[in-house]
Amino acid sequence: MDDLFINQTLENINYQDIPRRKAEYEECVFKNCDFSNADLGAVIFWKC
Repeated sequence: MDDLFINQTLENINYQDIPRRKAEYEECVFKNCDFSNADLGAVIFWKC
């Protein structure tokens, strides 16, 4: 199952530590998140 996040604020997340999985972020805000070296190949960002 894919993860779906809609209109959320996500804070202080290190995405390198999260296993690769399909996810969709719609109209989300990311604060102090670390995407460096994260595998985002299966992730969709829409209006974030």
